[in-house]
Amino acid sequence: MTAKDTSPPVAASADDLLGASDSSLGEAVVPIPELGFSIKVRGLTRGEARTVVDSDDLTASQREARALSLAAVEPTFTEAQATQLLDEKSFGVTEKVLTKILELSGLTPGFR
Repeated sequence: MTAKDTSPPVAASADDLLGASDSSLGEAVVPIPELGFSIKVRGLTRGEARTVVDSDDLTASQREARALSLAAVEPTFTEAQATQLLDEKSFGVTEKVLTKILELSGLTPGFR
């Protein structure tokens, strides 16, 4: 008895790949009981991660704000709002959210 190949089919064109839904990004709801809310975040695409990681002109704080503004699903944030949240809320609360974004994106905390 041979094992059945369960690999997905080979894409017929670049358009097939470009139009495919990327289920690896993943989403998660991060409870923030300290604030009485939860936030829904997703992983960053490779292109989004590059705008966070490869921006030599951004400080670590700006990188974190950009990551949060890109990955927040519900509620959404502008970069300015993300900066405000990260600056005004406790380290523990914000670190929990940022760590989940990194995890879903396949990035390590060292990106900062």
